[in-house]
Amino acid sequence: MGIKADDKPRPGTFVIRRYHDYGDWRPVEERLLSEAESLGDLLTDFKSFVSPALLDESAWPSVISATEQWPATCGALPFGFEFPLRDPRPGADFGITLVSRGKTADWIRRQASTGAASTVIRRLAGLLDEMSTTLRREIDRAMLEIDIVTPGSRASREPGVFVYFRARPPGRPNDGRHGVDAVFAAMNAAVGRPDDQNEFRLAARVLRAVPPGASLISVGALPGRDRGFRLSVNGFAEGGDAAAFLRRVGWNGRYDALAEAVVRLQRRRAFDRLGVMLYGCPEGLETRLGLHLLRGTPSEMPVLLDALAGEGCVEGKLSGLRATATNAVELWGRTGAFTLQRGISHAKLVLSDSGFEQAKAYVGFCCA
Repeated sequence: MGIKADDKPRPGTFVIRRYHDYGDWRPVEERLLSEAESLGDLLTDFKSFVSPALLDESAWPSVISATEQWPATCGALPFGFEFPLRDPRPGADFGITLVSRGKTADWIRRQASTGAASTVIRRLAGLLDEMSTTLRREIDRAMLEIDIVTPGSRASREPGVFVYFRARPPGRPNDGRHGVDAVFAAMNAAVGRPDDQNEFRLAARVLRAVPPGASLISVGALPGRDRGFRLSVNGFAEGGDAAAFLRRVGWNGRYDALAEAVVRLQRRRAFDRLGVMLYGCPEGLETRLGLHLLRGTPSEMPVLLDALAGEGCVEGKLSGLRATATNAVELWGRTGAFTLQRGISHAKLVLSDSGFEQAKAYVGFCCA
């Protein structure tokens, strides 16, 4: 493709915004069609913007292979990596934003209309159709999560799907009428999961328990890993607020370990707000829990990374994140100048019965 970077990176910001906040991204989609044959082709030119401590040369062929089946237009909306920070081996999972209109959506629908379309593509086309019709007031966007097979690792060919709710209007009560059942069912259809009334009742209970100031963010599933689902709620000001919410929904995990971690992280100024990811199945909530660490602005992310150094994270990877996610970069391609936005969306710690077992950072990119 031949996109080249300006030798003077400039400060920039990166926020996972609702897609309609990006303005009209469709001209960028049009230009990307002239810059690369596929998303994998586009990523080939972005290798120098990701630290080898996070993804080294041995991992990149797997990234390119997993993404070359997707169109280059995916680069016009946020895409990025989920980096495990306690594992010293370079590696990541990959995420692509999907919305119901634009050239990427058109490409999925065209592919689905052919006899050779995969089950994944047909299911995604169905989700996009619901996002543009019956659920257009409920779903903001979807995220496709792709496992990356790197040397020495195992990963699923079946991608995960996370569906993101539109922001609730200020003052709207958590009365269970947010269309959560319909959104949950659309996510299930997108990954081939059967609907289950117990899960719907659990999701409604979670929604009713969300306090003012917090929001139900997403519901998703990773069918290649387990049969369960994930529900995310963000916006807690204090650890006590999150714990009170968890008690209302009936979570039976390690409150002691959660409280100790929140106090420790708050002392290090690791977050402005907290979020939780609940793991569930038809039988109820698991004791596993994801703790989202959210900072208000990208300029504050170095404080978050410093705080993670005390959570068993590999220092080389934290240094790699500092190098990878701090600047917007001006790129030059066949059609002129682009800006590659990049930054850390958030970090997540995963709590199990034995304590915190994982730490992850989510780094996003977007061409503008």
